[in-house]
Order: sequence, then C-alpha cells, then structure tokens
Amino acid sequence: MDNSLKIADLFSGIGGLRLAFERAAYQCVYSCEKDPACQSVYFNNFGEKPEADIRYLRKSPNAIYR
Repeated sequence: MDNSLKIADLFSGIGGLRLAFERAAYQCVYSCEKDPACQSVYFNNFGEKPEADIRYLRKSPNAIYR
C-alpha cells in the first residue's frame, strides 16, 4: 500500500505547484488544465497531459484516491 500523501493539481498551469508538492514527497494523482499551451508544457515537464475539462473525468474517483 502506498502511504504517500496525494494531491489533485487543479487549474494546473504548467505544473509549478505540482513540482513543489512532489519535492515535499507528495504524489500527484490527478491534474486539470484547460489551456492547450499549458497542457503541452505540462506534458513536457511530467510526461502526462492534464484533463482539459474537470467535468469529464477519465479516471474514476476510486482510481484517483487509492
């Protein structure tokens, strides 16, 4: 079982807040950013593209919070 603290990175921008949390040993389990340019930079920084619209989750809440 993973005991790391988890965060959801909402309105992510390019991921600065996520980077700070990861340096403090948190794990990002979800990210959301509408701006395509920010999504591209975020992908380059973290290897994953944030959800574009928080209303349409690709992951179930159970998958996010495990």
